[in-house]
Amino acid sequence: MVQAKKKYFQEVISSLQQFWMDQGAMILPPSSDILSHNTLHPDIFFKSMASQASNATYLQPISKPEDARYAKHVYRTQRHYTLQTFMNPSPQNLQELYLHSLKTIGIALNMQDIRFTRTNPTSPMIGVSTTGWACCQNGFEISQIYYLERIGELKCSSVGAIITYQLEKLIMLCQGVDNVMDLKWVKDQNNEPTYGELFGQTEIEMSTHILEKILDSDLTSSFEHHFQQINLLLKNNLCVASYNMLLKACHDFNLLNAKGSLRQSEKKDYIARLNTSAKIIAASYNKTISSQTKSNQTTLGHN
Repeated sequence: MVQAKKKYFQEVISSLQQFWMDQGAMILPPSSDILSHNTLHPDIFFKSMASQASNATYLQPISKPEDARYAKHVYRTQRHYTLQTFMNPSPQNLQELYLHSLKTIGIALNMQDIRFTRTNPTSPMIGVSTTGWACCQNGFEISQIYYLERIGELKCSSVGAIITYQLEKLIMLCQGVDNVMDLKWVKDQNNEPTYGELFGQTEIEMSTHILEKILDSDLTSSFEHHFQQINLLLKNNLCVASYNMLLKACHDFNLLNAKGSLRQSEKKDYIARLNTSAKIIAASYNKTISSQTKSNQTTLGHN
């Protein structure tokens, strides 16, 4: 395996951020919400429905309770890191930009087997439909490139694009290691702290919490509480705040699902309720921005 020149986790992050800054992207802080998928990001949800242009990159932790493995799996963890770039509208040379970004972290494209596999992933909890590619290096999926088609079951006003780098998997290939816990984060003088040293104990404790300690009754109560808050906030037309509650309810559902506490029929019921709320939030927000646009046009006409 040919390793990248910039192999440390921290260097890969900074190099990719610099690449997208050079393409005009803003470097934004991660969402403080617990996200289980990149398409759940609030900026993506709301800006995809508006005609507002966006070009932003952010380091985003992703929570996957179903991947809790007590730090014993070679690459699955209950929390992993992604670097996401969201462009609305999407550029025409999306794949080309992605490949150029890999060069910035020292990946020699002519010496790697990099393939794009067509995929159409969905996120039924919030009514997201996409089309795009899973990007594999030497048979190992390292990134996804998606065009957003629908959010909250509404057709996007313009087709935005998301590039998501699965950082742990990408850097495992760069460093030539077989276990995520062996990844080297940075070279600090004579020390090279590993992923396991930085996050291993967190993985063990959070896996214990998710799979053994947290009570189904508490998760069910939390879900219902967040669901009530969604409806209350929507009555006051607070779309962003209600979406925040929706994400919390999604996390409650993901925890219940990871524990194996739900029958198939119950899963469908939970997802249907979340999907319905996402559609109402999207419709309410879409109505608000449409009213604002008409108001602005009327004001300009009077001037």
